[in-house]
Amino acid sequence: MVGNSSLLGTPGWDDYVKRSHSDYSKKRESLARKNYPLRRAVPSDSKELAALARRSFQGYPFEGIYDPEKVRSGLEEGEYRLVAENRHGDLVGTAVLGIEPGNPMCEIKKVMVDIDYRVFGIGNLLVKTLVGDAYKNSCFPWLDARANTKGIQLASLNAGLTPICFEPGKHIVYSHLGCIWHKNGDFEDVDHGAEREAMVHFTGLPLNIKKDLRTISKYILKWPSYLRDELSDNLLNWSIPALPSETDYQISRALLPGPKQTAKKIEDFIINESNIEVKCVNDDVLRIEYNDGIMAVIKPDASAFIYNNPTKETLDLCKRIGLQAATYYEDISKTNQMQYLSDIGMDPIMLRPWKESKSKPVKWQVGWRKNMNGYEKCLHRKHDPIDPYKSGAMMKGIYEYLGEKRIPTGIIDRLRRDYLHP
Repeated sequence: MVGNSSLLGTPGWDDYVKRSHSDYSKKRESLARKNYPLRRAVPSDSKELAALARRSFQGYPFEGIYDPEKVRSGLEEGEYRLVAENRHGDLVGTAVLGIEPGNPMCEIKKVMVDIDYRVFGIGNLLVKTLVGDAYKNSCFPWLDARANTKGIQLASLNAGLTPICFEPGKHIVYSHLGCIWHKNGDFEDVDHGAEREAMVHFTGLPLNIKKDLRTISKYILKWPSYLRDELSDNLLNWSIPALPSETDYQISRALLPGPKQTAKKIEDFIINESNIEVKCVNDDVLRIEYNDGIMAVIKPDASAFIYNNPTKETLDLCKRIGLQAATYYEDISKTNQMQYLSDIGMDPIMLRPWKESKSKPVKWQVGWRKNMNGYEKCLHRKHDPIDPYKSGAMMKGIYEYLGEKRIPTGIIDRLRRDYLHP
């Protein structure tokens, strides 16, 4: 998960957005490369990196990024992190490439740029460099960009990554600045606290648009029509027009009071569970084995990723321990499994290409989700996503296939106008 608060409306930002794919963007990247050189982070950077995180990304659920000792520990263990320096040698940007031995996929994450140094192309340079480094390490990069932050989405596009899909409510961010209007016309800035944010999934996997769309069509046409419609609706309904009320904010703050409190609440629930085996992966993640299944519980994110054997009992366990979202990715070719996943209470919400091992071909997966425990009341409603009809042929093809082949053109036009910000 990457990105930070939007700067839409600030001087120069709108022009940057409009011309991000032009020669201007290339010139800006060249200037960033000259003025803000990149290098590998070293353990002695840890204190300054923690301070940079506090300045540039408030509310990150994994609070280790604010702790110099934990940052140092990660670097000493080999974390692949780049930093950008200004002419005085101060760190003004950073990003991480999550390389795991034997895993052909690597995530670009923790992309942060000092608030005083944005719109200078530093984010673009960091992401583009890490994309190249991923390929040099025989890995395929991917990135989840915050849907309310167009800058990191455009940086991903400029780096050659392909936008695939919008994934609602995937991760919690614990700080959202906004304003409250009073009846007398005055307003005040407030921090609304925690909300679940949508992500735009980008991939660096090689794609063949026509072939991949034929593959998607081939298998989805075998689904029951109601499931096809449900996936289409979830993909197209990526902007929620109704803004949250103050009641929603109060509920969200009560359900998600903070990373430490949320994690502690989940730990307390887990203690009361029997017939499960719990292993600590790190401060934020638990590996839970139950019956024949395995899942990773992300404590401060109140979420889980189910690795195999999802059952109704699995989802009941997720609800009992206080999670809000449980996600499972299934190979699109396993059409018989789709009905089963629907029957146990999961919903198809997204599509993505994925590569499970270096020896296996790229496969398309369907992302299935079970939401619970007040998820709907904790959604962040302000999105600023790139328009799939303008951003890339792959995303455009998916949305057209799952949208225009089923929905009348007039409705698609309304969706484009009202939701997709053409």
